[in-house]
Amino acid sequence: KSNDSSKLDSQNHINNKNKFGIELNVEPDTQLSLSRKLDTIAHCVANIFDNQFKEVKKNLNSAQRVLRDWRVRLHLCACLQRYVKRNQVILNNEQFEYLCKLLNEALANDSRMDEHGVAYAILPLASAFYRKLNNGTIDQCIYTRLQHHEVWSNIQFWEMAFYTDVQRSLRPVYLSNEEFAAEQERESNGPCTLSSTGKQKKFNNLNIP
Repeated sequence: KSNDSSKLDSQNHINNKNKFGIELNVEPDTQLSLSRKLDTIAHCVANIFDNQFKEVKKNLNSAQRVLRDWRVRLHLCACLQRYVKRNQVILNNEQFEYLCKLLNEALANDSRMDEHGVAYAILPLASAFYRKLNNGTIDQCIYTRLQHHEVWSNIQFWEMAFYTDVQRSLRPVYLSNEEFAAEQERESNGPCTLSSTGKQKKFNNLNIP
């Protein structure tokens, strides 16, 4: 059942607009290939949370290979965000290790400039997921295993993250109730925050003073 749901999520990621209503403009001849990539990563995440570790181990190399595509890296974040919303954030040791492998692979395939917003999408996830150590007396968050990537030492990334957070917090003030509800609905389909060219989406249309 989880795998069927993951497959549907993957297909919706292609056909639907992202949270800002921006089409990803996937070419028809590449749509099937992208669908398979998204399905691969969605199945891997579902198997991790279902404790199907034999399946995870068998397909881990394939999952790591498809993370070379920035759209798949963002879909990984979208899949994980759904578990955060369900409050499934406490991991066992195997889940913790496999999620670290996937997120490290995603960051390794990204640049220190974070053109596609992958590191920005990973930030809240890295603090949300954790495991218990020392008989449950210590919490270890996933971010402790992601600290070696160059993007975290780039001041431009942190400036972008700060201003994006500020703009997102102001956004509801400048939207009608209907517009805000529609945006929240789009956001529930995944945390993709990119334009069709893969650049960070700006909020110029709001005319925020």
